Amino acid sequence: GKLTNLFHFFVFLSLVKSMALEPERAQFDLETGAALNAAAAQLVQNSRADAARSRNAKMAAHTARDPVLGILDDIPVVHIDPGTWKYVQIRLRKGGEEKLVVRAIRGLRFHAENYEATMRKMRPFGIHGEVVGGGRINYDPERKLVSIYG
Repeated sequence: GKLTNLFHFFVFLSLVKSMALEPERAQFDLETGAALNAAAAQLVQNSRADAARSRNAKMAAHTARDPVLGILDDIPVVHIDPGTWKYVQIRLRKGGEEKLVVRAIRGLRFHAENYEATMRKMRPFGIHGEVVGGGRINYDPERKLVSIYG
């Protein structure tokens, strides 16, 4: 009786706490790509802010070249996990240097998630980025086959 109720209460309490600690996963409309919740809206907002910083960095590079050369050379052009995923093409900028990269990361269902995961690794190095393309991609390394669509 009372012990069972107390047990159920603590199980319920631990579930509530675990839900509160987990960050909200971004959700986008599968047809339109529109943000459906606050986490998705934040990803879109971050992407727009990064694009603005990238444009500003490009304008600033016309007046002063960044002395750090080659930082973008260390970044792989393509990272595609095996399977079928959304992919994103990103123009990376550091000073006056630019590089186009493609990312399709296992488990990420939306373009904005691929962008954000990539930029989390780039921002600490002062690298800015903007999305310039994307779609869906299937990569089958065993058959040496890549299919791009959308």
